Amino acid sequence: PPLPPVKKKTKDQVVRDERLALAAKALLVPDPSPRPQETHDLINWRAVMESPVQDVVECIKCRGMHFMLAARIQRVLRRVQRERNGVLSLEFLRNVPTDEARGYLLSMEGYGVKTVSCILLLALYRADFPVDVNVGRIMARLGWVPLETEESLEELSQYAPEPAVYTFLRERLNSFGLQTLFELHYHMITLGKVFCEKRTPNCGACPLRDMCEYASSGGKHLVGEDGLPAPAPILARAAATPVQKTVDTLGTNGTSEKTTPSSPDTPTPPGSGSGSDLESVLAAGKRWHENGRPSCGAPAVLLLDPGAGWNEAKAAHGKLSRLVHPDKCSHPHAAHAFELITAARGVMAPAAPDDDGAEIR
Repeated sequence: PPLPPVKKKTKDQVVRDERLALAAKALLVPDPSPRPQETHDLINWRAVMESPVQDVVECIKCRGMHFMLAARIQRVLRRVQRERNGVLSLEFLRNVPTDEARGYLLSMEGYGVKTVSCILLLALYRADFPVDVNVGRIMARLGWVPLETEESLEELSQYAPEPAVYTFLRERLNSFGLQTLFELHYHMITLGKVFCEKRTPNCGACPLRDMCEYASSGGKHLVGEDGLPAPAPILARAAATPVQKTVDTLGTNGTSEKTTPSSPDTPTPPGSGSGSDLESVLAAGKRWHENGRPSCGAPAVLLLDPGAGWNEAKAAHGKLSRLVHPDKCSHPHAAHAFELITAARGVMAPAAPDDDGAEIR
């Protein structure tokens, strides 16, 4: 009878088999003996492995997903103990070729490309560059990685995925020295957290705005993740030079006067935020503070109408934070403005009942 057809392996199965083959090669390398003093662990991993999982949970609960991670940590430790003949150490990876070390780490439960790249670069001192979704977004906005369509630059949900960005950058960045890769990695993290946020990038304060394709195109957002128009970023200057207009204004003596608005070609100083909003917050905050910070005056500090509610307060605080937060705004009174809007938001927060039924804030 004819032999049954051989079932072709899926792509995931092929990748898994390749990683296991590399891991098997890596496991042939012994641990350094004696182990250098500077590589000694500060954590008793055997105690972590043998402790009740709830104890591990308590140690990492600030991390989030702590129950899943605690169990996973213990499973990984048991695997290392089994594969290394009772020794809880991965020091042998220091003497393993990079591709084999990468394959071994990727074969670990829960280890992805980003995690493995961090270990290779920051612990094993191998040329690698960690890429997550934030780095992918920044690289795409800067124009350092190609996008399939022009609209991809404008649509938040269409940025190049991190695996593709990693493959593209790995071939180009890994020729740099380790110090350059260290600095680029940390600067990308800072840039993404402080300036290049996903939905509301602060292009006006970004130090790379002059070389950024996203900022130079006006920083347009066509569609947000929810399918609705996404908020426009804060820009240091207009994408194009608009025509100046002469505006009729009413003079102090009641006569009509001609004024010309200031040119948008003279940009706001980097990191200065929206000057008019910041000054409005400071002015309203000064009046609010002089009156004893009553609850009725809090909406004005958040530039809201007197009858505004809690949802409006939260939205206004989020918007103003991106303008006046001292990490994003170099104005000398930015910290005070941020304190004012945060205090106003707290005053407008809904009261919650305590255990005795009384209301507390």
